[in-house]
Amino acid sequence: MRGSYTAFLLSIVMFGSLGCGEKSKSGESVKMVTQEQEVKTDIGVLSWLIDFPTKPEKAHWYTANIVAQSSEGIGPSDWGLLARLEFEAVDLKEIVDSAEVSTDIVIPSHFSLNVLFEDEQTNFQARQGEGFYSTELTAYKASIFFKEPLLGGVMYKVDDSSVLVFLNTF
Repeated sequence: MRGSYTAFLLSIVMFGSLGCGEKSKSGESVKMVTQEQEVKTDIGVLSWLIDFPTKPEKAHWYTANIVAQSSEGIGPSDWGLLARLEFEAVDLKEIVDSAEVSTDIVIPSHFSLNVLFEDEQTNFQARQGEGFYSTELTAYKASIFFKEPLLGGVMYKVDDSSVLVFLNTF
């Protein structure tokens, strides 16, 4: 029963329309399928998709399918989730302190950060022609949030109360 409910939720979350073409970090041509990057705030639905070490106070998140134009690397059913999660300062410190620094995972630039930060200035810049964001912020493995099938990803502490988390299936 839980499996079919999870599949139902995923199908609702993943429904979307085709976006524009981009290139992945490996240079593959990719296109993104989104639900117009509709930002969701429902922590209950998000808890079906990712694990929480402690329940966040707020969450702003969305998902996007990523479809590769070649048979290597990213597969036809891969997708990602981008979330800005706000926690109590003490809880956030525990999350970050328990995480391992990461140097091998980046956020693809076809995921819009603007929709999660609204009018705030971010520390992320899209690397033109490279297909990902760059930042001076420390990247951490997001394994504390992993839940099948989102078993890859990265997180960044963006301020004293929130992290930016990117999880993916590739």
